[in-house]
Amino acid sequence: PNAEVVHGTKGAVDMMLNKLHKRVPVGEPKPKPEIIEVPNEDKKADMNYLCCKDFFECHRAGKKPFADIDVAHTTILAALLGRKAIYEKRVVTWDELLREGAPNKRLDQ
Repeated sequence: PNAEVVHGTKGAVDMMLNKLHKRVPVGEPKPKPEIIEVPNEDKKADMNYLCCKDFFECHRAGKKPFADIDVAHTTILAALLGRKAIYEKRVVTWDELLREGAPNKRLDQ
Protein backbone atom coordinates (compact mmCIF):
# COMPACT_ATOMS: atom_id res chain seq x y z
CA PRO A 1 0.00 0.00 0.00
CA ASN A 2 0.96 3.63 -0.49
CA ALA A 3 2.28 5.23 2.70
CA GLU A 4 3.25 8.80 3.43
CA VAL A 5 4.71 9.00 6.93
CA VAL A 6 6.79 11.89 8.22
CA HIS A 7 9.07 11.05 11.17
CA GLY A 8 10.23 13.67 13.64
CA THR A 9 11.96 13.80 17.01
CA LYS A 10 8.67 13.67 18.93
CA GLY A 11 6.84 11.13 16.79
CA ALA A 12 5.48 10.48 13.31
CA VAL A 13 2.50 11.59 11.25
CA ASP A 14 0.75 9.27 8.80
CA MET A 15 -0.37 11.72 6.10
CA MET A 16 -2.73 9.26 4.39
CA LEU A 17 -4.57 8.17 7.55
CA ASN A 18 -4.34 11.52 9.43
CA LYS A 19 -2.80 9.84 12.48
CA LEU A 20 -0.21 11.20 14.89
CA HIS A 21 2.04 8.60 16.53
CA LYS A 22 3.83 9.98 19.59
CA ARG A 23 7.34 8.71 20.32
CA VAL A 24 7.71 7.05 23.73
CA PRO A 25 10.82 5.79 25.55
CA VAL A 26 11.81 2.17 24.98
CA GLY A 27 9.93 -0.15 27.30
CA GLU A 28 6.95 2.15 27.82
CA PRO A 29 3.60 1.14 26.33
CA LYS A 30 2.76 2.84 23.06
CA PRO A 31 -0.42 4.94 23.17
CA LYS A 32 -3.03 4.63 20.45
CA PRO A 33 -2.36 7.05 17.58
CA GLU A 34 -4.15 10.38 17.84
CA ILE A 35 -6.54 11.02 14.96
CA ILE A 36 -5.97 14.42 13.37
CA GLU A 37 -9.35 15.82 12.45
CA VAL A 38 -9.42 17.56 9.09
CA PRO A 39 -12.55 19.40 7.95
CA ASN A 40 -13.77 17.21 5.12
CA GLU A 41 -17.37 17.22 3.97
CA ASP A 42 -16.55 14.62 1.33
CA LYS A 43 -14.86 11.77 3.22
CA LYS A 44 -13.54 10.35 -0.08
CA ALA A 45 -11.60 13.52 -1.03
CA ASP A 46 -7.85 13.23 -0.59
CA MET A 47 -5.61 15.73 1.20
CA ASN A 48 -4.20 17.20 -2.02
CA TYR A 49 -7.68 18.11 -3.23
CA LEU A 50 -8.66 19.54 0.15
CA CYS A 51 -5.51 21.70 0.36
CA CYS A 52 -6.05 23.10 -3.14
CA LYS A 53 -9.73 23.70 -2.41
CA ASP A 54 -8.87 25.54 0.83
CA PHE A 55 -6.20 27.63 -0.90
CA PHE A 56 -8.55 28.86 -3.63
CA GLU A 57 -11.49 29.45 -1.27
CA CYS A 58 -9.27 31.53 1.04
CA HIS A 59 -7.80 33.45 -1.89
CA ARG A 60 -11.28 34.36 -3.13
CA ALA A 61 -12.40 35.39 0.37
CA GLY A 62 -9.18 37.26 1.24
CA LYS A 63 -8.38 34.91 4.14
CA LYS A 64 -5.10 33.23 5.11
CA PRO A 65 -5.02 29.66 3.72
CA PHE A 66 -4.07 26.71 5.90
CA ALA A 67 -1.15 25.90 3.57
CA ASP A 68 0.44 29.35 3.23
CA ILE A 69 4.02 30.37 2.37
CA ASP A 70 5.31 29.28 5.78
CA VAL A 71 3.87 25.79 5.29
CA ALA A 72 5.35 25.64 1.78
CA HIS A 73 8.79 26.69 3.11
CA THR A 74 8.75 24.02 5.82
CA THR A 75 7.50 21.40 3.36
CA ILE A 76 10.33 22.08 0.92
CA LEU A 77 12.93 21.87 3.69
CA ALA A 78 11.41 18.56 4.85
CA ALA A 79 11.63 17.22 1.28
CA LEU A 80 15.30 18.28 1.08
CA LEU A 81 15.94 16.57 4.40
CA GLY A 82 14.33 13.34 3.18
CA ARG A 83 16.22 13.45 -0.12
CA LYS A 84 19.57 13.87 1.64
CA ALA A 85 18.80 11.04 4.06
CA ILE A 86 17.81 8.70 1.22
CA TYR A 87 20.82 9.53 -0.97
CA GLU A 88 23.29 9.23 1.91
CA LYS A 89 21.46 6.25 3.52
CA ARG A 90 21.60 7.75 7.01
CA VAL A 91 19.66 9.88 9.46
CA VAL A 92 20.01 13.59 8.71
CA THR A 93 19.01 16.30 11.20
CA TRP A 94 17.25 19.57 10.47
CA ASP A 95 20.15 21.54 12.02
CA GLU A 96 22.64 19.72 9.80
CA LEU A 97 20.66 20.61 6.69
CA LEU A 98 20.55 24.29 7.71
CA ARG A 99 24.30 24.34 8.51
CA GLU A 100 24.96 23.10 4.98
CA GLY A 101 23.17 26.07 3.48
CA ALA A 102 19.50 25.17 3.12
CA PRO A 103 17.43 28.37 3.16
CA ASN A 104 16.12 29.12 6.64
CA LYS A 105 14.31 32.38 5.83
CA ARG A 106 11.32 33.04 3.63
CA LEU A 107 12.06 34.72 0.33
CA ASP A 108 9.56 37.52 0.94
CA GLN A 109 11.16 38.71 4.22
